[in-house]
Amino acid sequence: MAVFGIANPNANDEVTIFQIGRYVSCKEAIWRLFSFPIHERHPTLVHLAVHLENGQRVYFTEANAALRAERPPATTLTNFFSTCQSDPFARTLLYSEMPRYYTWNAASKKFQRRKKGDTVAGFADVYSTDALGRIYTVHPRQDECFYLRLLLLNIRGPTSFDSLRTVDGVLCATFREACQRLNLLENDSHWDLTLADSIVSAPANQIRTLFAIIIATCNPSNPTALFDKYKDDMADDILHRVRTTTLNFDLEINEEIRNEVLVLVEDMCLLMCGSLLSTLGLPAPNRSIHHAFNSELQREKTYGRDELAERVRTNVPLLNPEQKNVYNSLMKVVDDGTGGIYFLDAPGGTGNTFVISLIRSRSQSALAVVSSGIAATLLKGGRTAHSALKLPMNHHTVDDPTCPISKNSATGKLMRECKIRKGSTR
Repeated sequence: MAVFGIANPNANDEVTIFQIGRYVSCKEAIWRLFSFPIHERHPTLVHLAVHLENGQRVYFTEANAALRAERPPATTLTNFFSTCQSDPFARTLLYSEMPRYYTWNAASKKFQRRKKGDTVAGFADVYSTDALGRIYTVHPRQDECFYLRLLLLNIRGPTSFDSLRTVDGVLCATFREACQRLNLLENDSHWDLTLADSIVSAPANQIRTLFAIIIATCNPSNPTALFDKYKDDMADDILHRVRTTTLNFDLEINEEIRNEVLVLVEDMCLLMCGSLLSTLGLPAPNRSIHHAFNSELQREKTYGRDELAERVRTNVPLLNPEQKNVYNSLMKVVDDGTGGIYFLDAPGGTGNTFVISLIRSRSQSALAVVSSGIAATLLKGGRTAHSALKLPMNHHTVDDPTCPISKNSATGKLMRECKIRKGSTR
């Protein structure tokens, strides 16, 4: 039936419209007049909650918030643990089998034994029906909850969350580890062979990309073991870069280089699936030492510290009174960390860059900035102001020119670590 008309949309009575447009055949009318059942569901289906410890959903108001936090209501999962503690028969069941022998009382939040049904041999007052229990599904990205659900599908009669994580008397740190000990996860031999084939011909950056794809999308059972096996192969290009930058060709792979591998892999995982390594079964990288591989900072670490220290020891006693005054004033500011701006009017060749050598001999950063490219070649590590400070080239046309240096960029980190920045107009 179709009805056409012009009416106020806010005045529509949906119930009336449904009744007007509804068609009831004679068979359906007779069926309803005699109150015959219209539909039925068989067998009974009971939804079973799954959540981490203290992770159940809680409804509260401002008045009962403290009470709810102290004593949250029971769920089918927490009461399953409680039932297994007090009922020997429940300890023989899987979580999904509980509705077959027990009914869930929504008012008291408890499982109760069925009073009707087929008797169970060997257990008095235990009856079974064909009711089914369905544990809510969990996405694999919610890794710990996913592995908790896997354990509930395979372990009979657990009495607590800790008992689920206990395998052969050993309390595992995570539900994932418990699944591994029980051999409930697939073997990682396929991913192992994939990575082994890649190291034959692929460069390190491609191996890292492949490894990131595997752990982000394929859910390997033991990603830590895969990383430990191939972490050195994924660090070859980083090792070569550090050796070339520092001119230390005897350098071997260390924990800082392996940490850089974790940083790069985590950055790719964040792009692909938005997950940190800590949620994918790998240790989280130490971001605080990531700047050690910053190319801007590495440039400041390449100066020969011993050679510069010897130069300082030789030249400090030779300073004249004016030079000594400048030297003492600037070093006091650096040591105290008070900062400031100082203008030194001195011709070229009078030793005004000597303070930079002293700072670098102490393994600290000193930025040498000049106004022209020719002058930059006369300073050790010298750079033009436009290059070092990212000065805008259009300051004549822009009212408020700014230097596009973010605090987390390589240049930003160098500027924060730098003890002295020397500018020259020669």
